[in-house]
Amino acid sequence: MSDESSYNYNPYGYSPSRSAAAAFIGLFGLSTLLHLGQTLFLRRRVWWTLVFTAGGIMEVLGWVGRLLSSFDPTQPSPYLMQIITLIIAPAWFSAGCYAVTGALVWSPNVKSKVMNGA
Repeated sequence: MSDESSYNYNPYGYSPSRSAAAAFIGLFGLSTLLHLGQTLFLRRRVWWTLVFTAGGIMEVLGWVGRLLSSFDPTQPSPYLMQIITLIIAPAWFSAGCYAVTGALVWSPNVKSKVMNGA
C-alpha cells in the first residue's frame, strides 16, 4: 500500500510559468486599480465599473494561485484557487459589457443614434 504523503500528482502536466503569472498579476492589478479609481474619484459616479473591479480582483487571485502553483505544482490548494477564480472572473467582465451597453442605450445623448440607427 502506498503512502499518501509520497503521492505527487501534478494536475498541470507541466510546471506553470512564474514570469507569466507575475506579468498577469501586474496587468490585472493595474487594470483593477484604474477601474476602482474611476468608480471612486470621477466627478460623475460610474458604478457599473464595480463589476470590472470584481472581475479584476478575481483574476488577480487566480494568477496568484497560479504563481503559488509554480513553486510546487503538486499542492492542490493553489491549483483549486486558480481554476475556480479564473473560470468565474470572465462572467464579471461580461456583466460589465452588458452594463456598458445598457448605459449607452439609455443615455440621453446617444439614444437617438442607437435607437434610430443613424
